Formats: sequence, structure tokens, C-alpha cells
Amino acid sequence: MTPSRREFLTGSLLIGTCAPFMRGSFAAEVSATDESLARARTKGLLLGSAIGDAVGGPVEFQENEDVAEVVPNCRGWRDDRELSETDLRRFAESLRMHSYQKYRPEAEPYGQWRAAAPAGTVTDDTRHKMILISALQQAVDEGWLPITKENLASAYLKYPQSQSIANRPEYRELCDESLREYWKSARWILGNRDPAVAAPPERIWGGVPTCCGQMTLLPLAAIYAGKPVEAYRAAFALGFFDTGEAKDINSALVAGLSVALREPTPTDQRSRRRTWNAITETMRTTDPYRYAEVPYVPRPTIVWLNFAHDAAERAGRSPKRLFEILEQEGKVKFYWEAHFVLAVVFSMIEFCDYDPLPALMLTLDFGHDTDSYAQLLGAFIGAVYGPEVFPADLRKPVIKRLSEDYDVSFDQWTALLTSLGDQRKWKEVVAYD
Repeated sequence: MTPSRREFLTGSLLIGTCAPFMRGSFAAEVSATDESLARARTKGLLLGSAIGDAVGGPVEFQENEDVAEVVPNCRGWRDDRELSETDLRRFAESLRMHSYQKYRPEAEPYGQWRAAAPAGTVTDDTRHKMILISALQQAVDEGWLPITKENLASAYLKYPQSQSIANRPEYRELCDESLREYWKSARWILGNRDPAVAAPPERIWGGVPTCCGQMTLLPLAAIYAGKPVEAYRAAFALGFFDTGEAKDINSALVAGLSVALREPTPTDQRSRRRTWNAITETMRTTDPYRYAEVPYVPRPTIVWLNFAHDAAERAGRSPKRLFEILEQEGKVKFYWEAHFVLAVVFSMIEFCDYDPLPALMLTLDFGHDTDSYAQLLGAFIGAVYGPEVFPADLRKPVIKRLSEDYDVSFDQWTALLTSLGDQRKWKEVVAYD
């Protein structure tokens, strides 16, 4: 009898400890105190998301044959070629940072803001988090917590005046172009009804339910670690840029991340599966606004989690087949739609039997909106394992570039979010109904 994909991978990957299946070592995380572990997980979420953004940025929307030298190029495999243990090891070992020089040499509003940007440079998937965190920091400094969607809308409008942009005038035009669509909704939220400069939030991106909330709101999970209902409601309240089914999907992702931050660190294949099952089960069951009770309309988050699982199962051991299922059955018009990003991330991690770095590489090989897929998967990986799951040659370039390009410190971000999660100090951080 031919073994199933899961039986095959389980038998080949069940090695016994975390260290062998990753290039990084995080043994110190396992024995850390609860407080230090919480900080490590929070930093892992933040850094992992930025790493995913930076590895995905150079190859975003590139033709597969143009980037075949830096990805596995599974689309070029024979139809009958199956994923092996050796392939998984190769995927993990070949995951590297690359500069934008060869693939995207020009600065772009929604991408990198430097020409010939070096390895580790992030895109808008990380800059949106900067805006959220700047709003949180201002609220703490000025003593007006909890923040509201109006406060976040104001932060979007004020971002060009931030030190990161003011000290780098070459960013200003790119910044304005990248945020123009958001500013229309932000002004409306703040009471401006002039149709020349403002528009209802329902209009943003033509009403397409996008991954905007995934770019911005993931850090909220650290404030509500282990509290998925509160995390969901906070994301739902602040996400003025999310429309339609993206409101549920993006809020559920933040809820899942909040649980990922509190799950025991996996040490083998079985515990990896258990952790990811806990994450997806949280996303399925956290439904404070009762989407599941809407007549005739199935809940979006459950529909697309089911699709992701089904795609991974039906693909067997063929990554080429997985790619085909996603593209042919994912009901996607724009590859940055919220439901499709979720489907890519959760099908890839299950297909790789929850082995994190190979799954991250496979999202790059899939193509399309690679930085959005990888930043979301990177956030979950970092939340589950902490920053040390990512090898130094992935961590260091991102830390350097965020510091030099935007004056960002992951340690400061971590300290802020960890402090905001302390209920002894802050009773309410985000205002939600």
C-alpha cells in the first residue's frame, strides 16, 4: 500500500527535537521563564513577520522562470514528482535574504523605498505595522488609552510627518502614493465628507476584501496574548481599512496569533501539528459577532480554513499540484485578497507537515504576493517559536535595515507591546464595542 503524504512525512520527519529540522536553535527558549518567554514570542512575531516580508519582497509578482535560481521552482517539476525529506531539508537550508538589485531595482510605493535595496529591506507589509505601533506609542506617551479607529486613522494621516519620513525626504513622494487610498478612508472616519479628498471606508480598494488588516494589525495579538476573543474584537474595531469578509478573516488571524503566543513550544512533528491545530481551532471558534449564525452565508474564516486543509490533503505529496489547486479553485481575482492569503499560508504549513522554514520557502516558490504570504506565515512561526527559530543570516539583515531605513527597534516594539499586555498596568488598550 502506498503511504499517504502525512504518513510519509511523519515517518521521515519525526526526529525527536526541534533543532534538527531548523537551521536556527532555540533550546534556550524552552527553559526560559514565563516572562522572558512572552517577550521572546512577541519579538518572534514582530521579527518573523518582517523577515517574511523581506524574503518575499524581492520576488513578489516576479515570473517564476526569472527567480528560479533562488526558489525551488516546483512548477518546473515533473507532474509525478513528490515532496521528499531531502526536499524539505533543501528548502530550509536554501532560504536566504536577497537584495532587490536583480529583480526589483527601482524604488516602489508599495514595495521597497530604496533603489537597488539591499537584502533585508521590507515593504508596505511592515510599514503598516509601524503606523499602528506609532499610534500605540503616542497613546502611551500622552496618556489617552484606549485607542480607537479614529486614533489609528489619524496616525495614518500623520505618518509622513513622522521622524522616519521627515529625516528621509526621498521617501515622501513614495509614502504619499502608498497611503493615498488609506487617507481617503481615514479622513472620512475623522468626519471629513469632502468627496475630493475623502471617501467612505466601504469604498477602499473598490470594496475588495484585502489583506490590509494582516499588514497592520498582527501586533495586537501580543497585547491580547492568550485572549483570542479580545484580540479579535480589537482587530475588528481598529480595522477601518477592512471590508466584507476581510473583517472576519483578518480579525480571526489576530485571534489565532494570540493563542500561538501562548502555546507550548513544539519539540517534534507531533507537537507541531498539535500547536497548529490549536491555532486553527481558535480561529474557527472565536466568533464574537456570530458570523456562523448568518442565514444562508457560511462563515468566511471557516470556509477558507477548510479549503486550505482540503488543498493540502488533495495535493498529496505534490507541491505542483498544491499550486494548481490554489490558483484554480481559490476564487481569487487579486492575489492580495484576505481569503487567499489565509488559504496560501495554512495550506503551505500543513502541506509541509508544519515544518516552518520549508513552508516559508514554499510560499516564495508559489509566487504572486509573496511578501504578504510570507509576512503572515513568518508572524505565526515567530509567535510559536520565538526569534531564534530564524537563522542569524535571516535576522540580522532585517534588524539592520529596519534600524537604518526607518529608525525601528524590535526591542522597543517588544517592550511596548509587552507592557500594553500587562493588565495590572493597563485595563483597556483598544476601545471596542
